[in-house]
Amino acid sequence: MLNNPPINKLEEMAGCRYLLVSAVAKRAREIMEENSPHNVKVNDKDVRMPGIPDNEALDEAVESFYEGKYSVRTEG
Repeated sequence: MLNNPPINKLEEMAGCRYLLVSAVAKRAREIMEENSPHNVKVNDKDVRMPGIPDNEALDEAVESFYEGKYSVRTEG
């Protein structure tokens, strides 16, 4: 996953590594919630949920970001 798409390209698209990690983690949590059989909310704690595995949610979030399906919005 981290080699394709290249991490440097992803970081460039986000603006910085911190924003990339934040955006992808948020989207991965949303994907896990969407695929949860009981629509359980994921909070900031490490929660294991049935449905889609964590690594698959992360892969999907990274791929979606790379394809431009969502982006990082900065205020300034």
